[in-house]
Amino acid sequence: MEHLLTTVDPDGAITIPPDLLRDCGLAEGDEVTLELIDGGIRIDRRDPRDDGPHD
Repeated sequence: MEHLLTTVDPDGAITIPPDLLRDCGLAEGDEVTLELIDGGIRIDRRDPRDDGPHD
């Protein structure tokens, strides 16, 4: 597992280096969800067809 030291911009943006994005199968501009888990953050690509929870 790779550890990434980064900072959060005043607007809340987190910058992830392009090589790490590629290693994770992501590309600049992909929408992702972040989930706090024990000891870290899980990053999942958001499926653009999923428009959120439904009743």
